[in-house]
Amino acid sequence: MTDHASTAGEVYTESGSAESYGLHAGVLGPIETLAQSVSATAPSTSPSLTIPLVFALAGNATWFVYLLATVTTLLVGFCISRFAKLSASPGSLYSYTADTLPPFFGVIAAWGLLLAYLATGASGRGWRALLYEPAGTAVFHWSPPGMITLALVCAVAGFVAYRDVKLSAELMLWIEVGSVSLIVLVLAVMPIRFGLHIDMDQFHLKGASFSALGPALVLSMFSFVGF
Repeated sequence: MTDHASTAGEVYTESGSAESYGLHAGVLGPIETLAQSVSATAPSTSPSLTIPLVFALAGNATWFVYLLATVTTLLVGFCISRFAKLSASPGSLYSYTADTLPPFFGVIAAWGLLLAYLATGASGRGWRALLYEPAGTAVFHWSPPGMITLALVCAVAGFVAYRDVKLSAELMLWIEVGSVSLIVLVLAVMPIRFGLHIDMDQFHLKGASFSALGPALVLSMFSFVGF
């Protein structure tokens, strides 16, 4: 244990804790850092989009799938927390992988992170554009084409982030607070409006198939992708 800890400490000390990585120090405080973490996790996205897709695959086993995904995510978070005590850098998982495993695994981690960022960003903007179009039609009886909406949303978000990253982080936090508050309000009203019902079929995993648990587990992990 002692040898491993000292070796790991030497590995991370070599890079130096004072490296700037080209970033300005002290720009984001604890609130803004928390805001970035919360907005990246996107707690308002999972209840409205991901959970219904998981339920379509897993049915009554949805809660079990999310239990497995939560345990897996906690284990990953525990591993990251151990590394983060020794080193912290913008390279995130790539830095940890490259410093502790052969270079091949570092390359895999780097490309995996890049593809995940691109795919998550594209899918997030895409489904928002798809939702805005029917929402605008229902409320205003007219909405711009999806690509125009997508370009406008990306342009506004990029401008705010470029203008002031601190403002961008705080804005993301308040957007998530508002979205989650509305979701909690809907969930609180439903039992009052329709009554509280306990679905025993879920506890018996009635109608759930083992073959559907794999794809459902992949989708449920997407709920934690920001984390």
